[in-house]
Amino acid sequence: MVTAVRAGDVPRSQTWCKLLLYGNAGTGKTTASARLERPLIVESDPHAISVIRSTNPDAEVVLVQSSADVNEVVALLRGGTSTPTGLRVTWPGVKWRPGEKPPAGADARYKVLPRHATYRSVVFDSVGDVQRRMVQECVDGSASKDIASLHDYGVVVQKTIKLCNDLRDLPVHVVLLFHAEEVVVEDKRYIRPAIVGKRLPNILSGFVNVVAYLFKKEGAVTADGKPGRSKYLALTDGSEKWMTKAHAALPPMCSADLQRWINLMVDYKHAAPLIDMSDEVPAEEIPDADTLAQPEPEPAEHGPDELDVEHEKSQDDPDAAEVVRDAQERAAEKAKESKPVVVTGRRK
Repeated sequence: MVTAVRAGDVPRSQTWCKLLLYGNAGTGKTTASARLERPLIVESDPHAISVIRSTNPDAEVVLVQSSADVNEVVALLRGGTSTPTGLRVTWPGVKWRPGEKPPAGADARYKVLPRHATYRSVVFDSVGDVQRRMVQECVDGSASKDIASLHDYGVVVQKTIKLCNDLRDLPVHVVLLFHAEEVVVEDKRYIRPAIVGKRLPNILSGFVNVVAYLFKKEGAVTADGKPGRSKYLALTDGSEKWMTKAHAALPPMCSADLQRWINLMVDYKHAAPLIDMSDEVPAEEIPDADTLAQPEPEPAEHGPDELDVEHEKSQDDPDAAEVVRDAQERAAEKAKESKPVVVTGRRK
C-alpha cells in the first residue's frame, strides 16, 4: 500500500545519497570513494585494487570483467535486505570439484559456506569502462562485423540507463564514477562525464543528488624549491562549462571528502560544515578534461532497407535514432550523387 510521510519523519539512518563524480585520471575519484563508511566497490580495473587497499584495507571489492559479472553483482545487491545498519547481502558459496582439498571454512560437501556482509555505500568504478566492455562484447559476439553497429550502441545506452537506475534504487549511498571528456558544441567547450550516448550524462544526472567534477590543484613551490602538496578538490556548482548539480548543503568548491558530504546532506544542521574553496581556485585555473579515446558510433555502409530496420530498432533510444537519421541523410546524398545523369538519350 502506498502512503505519504513527512520528510522530517524519515529516519536519518534510512536517508540515502546518490553521487555522480567525474574527472581525469589521478584526481582522487577512487581514493575518495574508498574512504566511505563500509563500502562495497564494484571495480572494473584490477590495477585500482592497490589504491583501494592502501586507502581503506577494510573496503570490500568485487571485480567485474564482463556485463555478465555486472548483472550478477547487481542482482545480488537488489536481492539484499535493507536493515537499520545498511544493506545486508548474501554472497553465494563457491563449489569445488570432488577430490580437491576443501579450503578453510568449507563444509563436508566441498562448498564454501555463504557469506553475509552489510554495506552502507556502493561505489561503481567506472561506468564508462563497463560501457566499453559492453560495446566490445557486441563486436565479439558477431562473426560478420569488426565494429559495433548503431543498434549495438543503442542497446548499450539502454543497458547503461537500466544499470544506473538499479543502482540508484538500492537502499545505500551510491557513488557512480566516470572519467571526464571535453566536447565542443558551436565553438564552445564543455567538460562532461565520458560516456557513450550524447544525452546520457543529462539523463543520469537526474538519478543523483550531486554531480561533481574532481580535479587536482598543484601545490605551490616551497621556499626550498620543493613542490608543495597537491590538493584534490571537487566542483559541485560551476558555470555551464562544467556539468554539475549542486546541493544546498555543499559549497560550490570543496575537498572531496565524500563521507562529510553525505553527513551534511543527511543532516546539514548538525554536521560540521565544509570549507568553501571557490576563492582559492579561480575558474580559469580549473584544469580541463584530458583527451580520451572514446568509442563513437561509426555508421556502416547501409542500404535503404537496412537503415529502416535499424531505425525501427532504435525508436526507444533518442541517441541512436539521431545517429541513424544522420546516416540516412548521408546515404541519401551519396545515392543522389551516384545516380546516372541522362544527357541526349545517352548515359553519362
